[in-house]
Amino acid sequence: MQFLAFAYSIDGQCEAVEKTAQCALAPEPGHSRTHCWLGKCVLIDGNSLEKALAAFKKEPLQWQGLTGIALANVALGSESAVAAALDEMMQTGGESSSYQYAMIYAYAGDTEQALEWLQRAYEINDPGLSHIKVDQFLDSIREDECFKSIQKKVGF
Repeated sequence: MQFLAFAYSIDGQCEAVEKTAQCALAPEPGHSRTHCWLGKCVLIDGNSLEKALAAFKKEPLQWQGLTGIALANVALGSESAVAAALDEMMQTGGESSSYQYAMIYAYAGDTEQALEWLQRAYEINDPGLSHIKVDQFLDSIREDECFKSIQKKVGF
């Protein structure tokens, strides 16, 4: 179910994500990644930032939850909450969350930091790079030549 929710989320079908999430979470409320995909879709849709933040806070995978919390707080304009989530991510996961740092910085409009972290993600073979072509949180940097170079090196 989580992969179906992911597919719907990258296609912007938030209603379908919600229905799929409900099916996945009914028998297993702590189902990993499902809260994250729901939160991301709600966040991109822009309907309810608080609803997105609540979904991210329920995510059992810490790095996924913290990534979402940071993204939601970017949208809410809470720089201190974004910084706190980034600090916690760095303390608990270090560079293993390089792709997620790139997402957060891109969404926040910090192109330089986003590209630096995306390059680091490439250098350490961060598995998040498999989403580089469809990740809506990277949209603000897609036209940058450095982004295009990294995307090409990844194979997209």
